Amino acid sequence: MKFNEYIIVSDLDGTLFNRQQAVPERSVKAIEYFKSNGGTFTVATGRDLRFIDKRFPFVKSLVNAPIVTSNGSRLLDVKTGRLYIDLHHSNELLKRVLVDEAQIYEDATVEMYGTD
Repeated sequence: MKFNEYIIVSDLDGTLFNRQQAVPERSVKAIEYFKSNGGTFTVATGRDLRFIDKRFPFVKSLVNAPIVTSNGSRLLDVKTGRLYIDLHHSNELLKRVLVDEAQIYEDATVEMYGTD
């Protein structure tokens, strides 16, 4: 196979998605060609899987390898549901961090992923 030793990992926003948050048809065709010739394609994003499922469910049909989500804290196979890596922190720890951040930085914006 032409691309059997290659993997492409793409970000979503501004990389795979255009300004309209859609994947251009030309890109979809290129990804399908790459995969049909042995290539491995996946995505890595700061977004949480729940957000991807809700806003961009078609992403699952594009990948043929586990995806990286939640700013690198999760690696999972969206086809089988198998979770390979889950580096989430306990909700109690997250609450303490949020309180500390709010006390130090009044205008802080914090995005965290917990176990619940």
